[in-house]
Amino acid sequence: DGELFTGYAGLYTSTSDLHPIIDQVDDIEGLYICTGFSGHGFKFATVVGEILADLATQGRAEMPIAFLGLGRFDR
Repeated sequence: DGELFTGYAGLYTSTSDLHPIIDQVDDIEGLYICTGFSGHGFKFATVVGEILADLATQGRAEMPIAFLGLGRFDR
């Protein structure tokens, strides 16, 4: 019932299949994209951090992440 002091409109990032993207950028070695968590990224922060650490240090992830790649949109 009081006066509104501030307002905020958030923006969610999402993909057409509602799964996030974790993949290497093709033309830049060691650069990875990690996006599209649609506001749910906080739930996955620890596992995504582990995946990105593996990618940065080993060049591959220990966990199966192929289904999160950009190639799935080529179909």
